[in-house]
Amino acid sequence: MLKELYGIKFTKVKEYLREENIKKEFESKTQNDWMNIKRKFNAKYVIVPGNWKINLKVILQNEKFKTYIIQ
Repeated sequence: MLKELYGIKFTKVKEYLREENIKKEFESKTQNDWMNIKRKFNAKYVIVPGNWKINLKVILQNEKFKTYIIQ
C-alpha cells in the first residue's frame, strides 16, 4: 500500500514520508493511477493540504485542506 499510494521504497521509508515527497508523488499521479487506487483499496476520496494540486475534481475545500473525489 505504501508503495502504490505514496511511492515509498521500503528501504527509504523515513526519507519518502516527508510532505514534499508525498506531494510530488500525489501531484504526478494520472487519472488512471487514481482509478487503480480506487479499485484496489476501495477509496473514493483523497484529502490533502490545500496547496496541493492533484489530477482529480475538488469537491470540498477550506483554508487548510482540499477533498478530491476519485471518479
